Amino acid sequence: MQIVKDSSESLMVVINDILDFSKIEAGKFELEVCPFDLRKTAIDAIRTLEARAKQKGLMLNSYLADDLPKMLLGDAARLRQVLLNLLGNAVKFTDQGSVKLTVSISHQDASQVLLHFMVSDTGIGIAADKLEHIFEAFSQADNSVTRQYGGTGLGLAICSKLVDMMQGEIRVKSELGQGSQFIFTAVFALVQADAHSANPQATPLDQAH
Repeated sequence: MQIVKDSSESLMVVINDILDFSKIEAGKFELEVCPFDLRKTAIDAIRTLEARAKQKGLMLNSYLADDLPKMLLGDAARLRQVLLNLLGNAVKFTDQGSVKLTVSISHQDASQVLLHFMVSDTGIGIAADKLEHIFEAFSQADNSVTRQYGGTGLGLAICSKLVDMMQGEIRVKSELGQGSQFIFTAVFALVQADAHSANPQATPLDQAH
């Protein structure tokens, strides 16, 4: 029964990745703009992977800066999707040590905030010649990684496109055998005292990158 459960979950991941990527490529994908609790979204992503990390004997940590806004306007589900993908990969490709999520503010003005996210791990790392292709569709470090760890090679490509839709950028720092750091930014509107006065269509922050 456990094998059936694991197989069905893996199949759903593949199907959802293909559907999401197809919709994005076809220009049929739009982000929702709703109020959401930033800390809850980040913590929920961490908690989703706690059991998997514990099974591998990994430390799963987080640091959420004290000055983070509580409520934001944006697509919490898609932010969570990016976090789950990056954290899930970090847990998958780390056999010992730790995985950590860090969230902080890069810049903030009266109407919106540019957030800085980093997922770091002590895993297998990525070879230097593979880094520039890591966010391309159907791209993985090499065939041996695909055989050992599985996956479609779409997850990071979807993350890249979602981050771009959030007016941010994503990049990676890694060294083979020394772990990886996936870093991305995203712009969200602030929830004003009068929620109706918030402007979810606000232009990107000056010097956003």
